[in-house]
Amino acid sequence: MLSKEAKKPEKKRGLEPSKNEKFMSWEEEHLIEERWERGKGEGTGSIVKKAISVLVENGVLEQNIFILTLFTTPASLEEIVGNFPKVSILTSSYSPLVPYHFATKYFGTD
Repeated sequence: MLSKEAKKPEKKRGLEPSKNEKFMSWEEEHLIEERWERGKGEGTGSIVKKAISVLVENGVLEQNIFILTLFTTPASLEEIVGNFPKVSILTSSYSPLVPYHFATKYFGTD
């Protein structure tokens, strides 16, 4: 039996949703999947180029931008370096083949 002075262990913040948090609806999840499906398969670096453009437009110097990526295609690397030559890029894989199997497993779209 617990004494009156004993306290219940505190719940760690961030592990459970607060009263104000909302889980994604099916429609929101579906919208994300649709956007993913439309964007995949290009291997052109268009998303990274847009992200770099937004950073540069907001005053970030190209030489201060570092891109870390799991996969890079030759076409995307040429496109990014051609438009932003001072950006540093670190990748774990450089191949003309886009690894769809990884993306479908990682995002659960298989």
